[in-house]
Amino acid sequence: MKFSKNLKQALAGTTLALAAVGAASAATLVQQQITPSDQAPWGTNLTFNKFDTSLGTLTGVQIDFKGFGSGAAQVTHGTGGGSLSMDELGSTTQITAPGLIAITKNDFVGTQVFLWAAGSPSPTNFDTGIFSQSTLNVIDSAFWGDYSGVGTFDIAVLVNELISWDPTKVTGDFGAATFKTYGGADVKLTYSYRSVPEPGSLALLALGGLALGFARRQRKA
Repeated sequence: MKFSKNLKQALAGTTLALAAVGAASAATLVQQQITPSDQAPWGTNLTFNKFDTSLGTLTGVQIDFKGFGSGAAQVTHGTGGGSLSMDELGSTTQITAPGLIAITKNDFVGTQVFLWAAGSPSPTNFDTGIFSQSTLNVIDSAFWGDYSGVGTFDIAVLVNELISWDPTKVTGDFGAATFKTYGGADVKLTYSYRSVPEPGSLALLALGGLALGFARRQRKA
């Protein structure tokens, strides 16, 4: 009976160890690149490493994408005060990858009004501050072949101007206005995969099989 008790303890330990091996086999691999914010329009390619299939079996591809941008206005005017209303002053950022086209609008919400006081020097400069928008994109498994294997692939980034205003809504001593917009991208690529068992894990699996076989023979005896 003592030997049987020890065997049960060994089998219990082996079961727990096998469960730990299974849980540890799920893993992720992350790459991230952030562009500077540059004057729109502009574009670039970001190069990422493909998933190395020697690590295991790919189970998912996800791209977290944040576009960010800002705008600036320069208004020439007379000595009187006035205002300029903007419907949009920022940028759009687009990324293109295998199986994905995603676009963010990096702009204020609603209308932004720029005011200048009577007697203020001309021109007056205005800045919108920085705006951002994020998207989470799960890549369809039909495109995983473009993300795995040897080498690299590119994610294209394209930043465009976002400018909209109505000259009829200008008030006061207005002369002219010029605009500049800026934008960039923050791209994070995540591979989910099931890793190849290490030699020690394979040995543990074999030990579990032997222990279970021994237990069956003990019961028959």
